[in-house]
Amino acid sequence: MVNENSKKETNVPFEPSFFERVRCCPKTKEELDWWASELLRWSEREDSIVFYEFASIMGIPKSVLTKMSNDSENLKAAFSIAKERVGSRRERLALKNELNASIVMKTMAIYDEDFAKYERDMKLLSAEIDNKTQPINIIMQKMPETDAVPVKKAKKKKDS
Repeated sequence: MVNENSKKETNVPFEPSFFERVRCCPKTKEELDWWASELLRWSEREDSIVFYEFASIMGIPKSVLTKMSNDSENLKAAFSIAKERVGSRRERLALKNELNASIVMKTMAIYDEDFAKYERDMKLLSAEIDNKTQPINIIMQKMPETDAVPVKKAKKKKDS
């Protein structure tokens, strides 16, 4: 409920603000372009190291952000650029030991399409190798029993 006094003090109209309307249900090209510019602006910040944090900051589920990016070419391009920026920043911070490198490595496929493709190829190759691998039977020849190669005799245990 809006307090009449606070409404007068802040000069905010009762109707939803542009941000609220755009956040809830962007429909026009201009609204989707606004999202694209906000995403790019956010991705330039040095503290932007988790891509989907943008959705959380903006108050929407990440699935909505992904769906919106499929509805607009500009937002799709911004989505890709922002992911690459964040991924590069994460990699750089991991190299400086400012981020845990093993965590960065585990999530790198989210940020880098080439790395994601490499991981998929390695999994397929590993599965192929596993399917083709069979036990190897090694057959050894018995050494000839000659004077030069005497037969090994097992030591007998002494009975007590």
